[in-house]
Amino acid sequence: MTKYIYFIGFLFILTLNSAFSLAQDTTQYLVYDVIHMKDGRVLKGQILAYDAQLGGISFRDIEGRVFNFSRDQYSYFVEKQRFPINKDKEIRPRKEEGIEITLGINVGYTSMREDLSNKEFYREASYGLSDLPISITAGIGTYLTRKHFVGLVADVGVFSFNPGFFNIGGKYKYEYDSGKSNVSKYIPLDLRFQQMSLTNSYSDYDYEFYNARSKFTTAAFSIGHGFGFIMKNGGSFNIELSYIKHFILSHKFTELPNDGPVPESNFALQGFRLGLSLSF
Repeated sequence: MTKYIYFIGFLFILTLNSAFSLAQDTTQYLVYDVIHMKDGRVLKGQILAYDAQLGGISFRDIEGRVFNFSRDQYSYFVEKQRFPINKDKEIRPRKEEGIEITLGINVGYTSMREDLSNKEFYREASYGLSDLPISITAGIGTYLTRKHFVGLVADVGVFSFNPGFFNIGGKYKYEYDSGKSNVSKYIPLDLRFQQMSLTNSYSDYDYEFYNARSKFTTAAFSIGHGFGFIMKNGGSFNIELSYIKHFILSHKFTELPNDGPVPESNFALQGFRLGLSLSF
């Protein structure tokens, strides 16, 4: 369990580092000393010498001319001021039509709350048990317009404390940014048919604990936020974080508590999903 949590933490740090590398400032600068003259001129160049007692300055401007100014000729000066090099930033083209395919990996968190309705044998049920499935995700879809995307998406679990995780369903995303940078911002909405197993436990009135495993079929609705870092080929590297609410369609026990009757319970399921993917 501890090693698994460390892996999740490492994956999250790697995600933040990748996002920072993609989004960091690549602007280039020129550095000048600047003198603000009393006649309104602003001169850029290099201060060659400065008389701290009398305030005189020997100065070479950006055209190579050398001046000597007395203290009563200038208001103030600033050393080593940075000026960005004026050049248009390349805005990479985004995909706005045609088929888009997405492949990636999702790290999920599913929490289960259970309230017992029959308490003749069991004193209480487990509360807040969770699972952390890692799954491979794949999707296909198309842009209706630049801002509106619809498609199909599916996850298949590759690691989970409780095996048998998968989902499939529809995806919609709305891009709300102005398109003036190489980072798209969007709101993803998913509705998926999901199957998963979760392990829960019960305690009787002698404080003995019994484990059970349940299989759920749910309609999983999710909403979140995503960033798409546009690549040179028009594809994108995507980071999404979504909240998931599960509406239980069916439930059955695949393993019952030892020596005990079948619990009658009300379940509530919810969770989060962190997704990393490439779209092309």
